[in-house]
Amino acid sequence: MGYRYPRFQTGEKLARLRRENPAVQHGSQRRKLLSADVYAYTRVYRSNCCLAVFNRGPETAVSLESIEMPDGIYKDVLSDRAVTVKGGRIEGLTLGRDASFVISYCAPARGKSGLELTFLLNGFKTEFGQRVKVTGNCPELGNWDLAKAFPLEYINDNAWLGSLPVTESAGKNIAYKFVVGKDGDGVLYENRPAHFRLLPAEGLLELQHRWS
Repeated sequence: MGYRYPRFQTGEKLARLRRENPAVQHGSQRRKLLSADVYAYTRVYRSNCCLAVFNRGPETAVSLESIEMPDGIYKDVLSDRAVTVKGGRIEGLTLGRDASFVISYCAPARGKSGLELTFLLNGFKTEFGQRVKVTGNCPELGNWDLAKAFPLEYINDNAWLGSLPVTESAGKNIAYKFVVGKDGDGVLYENRPAHFRLLPAEGLLELQHRWS
């Protein structure tokens, strides 16, 4: 009975969006517009993106830029309305009073063959400008060369996440460490021996760690 009402229908649509778009689940949040009445931001994870715009005031029109979506026409998750993204811009988006607007882009799924490795690091409270990488003794992690280390994506100041395909090192033992860096401030390694792991030849593997 409840699903006849718009409030429940909206909740169902947003729950489905969260399940389907990794950017909503894991992405970093990037502000696009902030005014007295309008707030717009994207959540981005790898090539996936979700844009949300909220207007708490009277009807207005806004233009947005640096939207991390390919050119195309996107339909509002909450209605049948559509907008065009071109060159990362949305021009003249009209928002009604107390309106919300949400569009989503999910990158095409990779083929299921091979190995996809996910790193999740918790327990290190990063500061503005700091970045977390994974370096290791395999080509995918840069062979201990920090310039080629795999960068994780910011989830919040206490969690970093990243996934990468593994080809050369699938089915082999790898060693790796997390490292925190900031331009001009050097790098900080985990204060522990390297992690060791025997990787499967294919499938999905998530490695969860707390900073040591």
